[in-house]
Formats: sequence, structure tokens, C-alpha cells
Amino acid sequence: MIRPAEAGDLPALAALEKDGSGLPWSLESLTQDLAGNPAARYWVACDQDNRPVAYLACHVVLDEADLVNLVVCPALRRRGIGRKLLQYMQTQLAGEGVHKLFLDVREHNAPALQLYRWFGCRAVGRRAAYYGDTGESAIIMLKEFGQNDEYIIQHDNK
Repeated sequence: MIRPAEAGDLPALAALEKDGSGLPWSLESLTQDLAGNPAARYWVACDQDNRPVAYLACHVVLDEADLVNLVVCPALRRRGIGRKLLQYMQTQLAGEGVHKLFLDVREHNAPALQLYRWFGCRAVGRRAAYYGDTGESAIIMLKEFGQNDEYIIQHDNK
């Protein structure tokens, strides 16, 4: 089940960050963003007990969004949860009139690059030495919502 994140989810999101992110956001940062940023949109994928096992966060400004985080519990990766979150996000954002999605991804994060390419993102730039923990560069990607998206959203069985 995917639903909007709530304040009560924040400790679980911080735990996901700690376990599954190279540069984890703190509970304080997550709280400030979710509660204090009107541009922030957060969605969680939950298990059968309604506990978050993944989340996606983006910021919306006018007709564009910036995907700021997508974290899936390491034990549940490569099971389609990230795909479902991206599809859900797109449906929600399209309803708000968003037409473009930008994101940054580590240049050597092959699984994420594969996921974003599947989603229809294309590389549009590079930020050299962007990630402070490794000095790794970021690939800037763009997804323009369009006609082919309906097929992906309705016909993806993975």
C-alpha cells in the first residue's frame, strides 16, 4: 500500500535513511521538511502492518518537481517497490499540473540509474564531486511527463 507520509512515520523514515542511504537525512531534517516545507510531498510504501518499508520525497515548484529522496529497505530492494512509488508519485504530481521531474543520482549507482531510465528519465547534466562522503559526481536526470507514461503506469507488471 502506498499513501502520503504522516508525522507518525518520521521515526521509521529516519531508520530507513540510516539503513539504506549513503548520506542519511536525520530525523530532525525529515521533520523540518515534511512539516515545514509547503513544497514537500512525501509518500510511503507500507507492509501489511502499515509500517513504512520505503519512501519517496520530492519538492514541487509550479509545474516542476525535484525528487529529493527515494529509499527502499535494503532487504526489499529489486522487488518493484521503487517502481511503484515512482508511478504513484507521477500520478499524484500530474494531478497537480506537474510536467517535469528532475533528480540527481550517484554516477556509479547502477540499480538507481537503471530504475530511473526505466521510468523514462534521461541524463541532462552532471555535478562534479557532488557527494561529500565519496566525492562521487551526480548525474542530473529529467523526466518529462507525456503520452508514453500512461502505458508504463497501466501495464507494468513488475
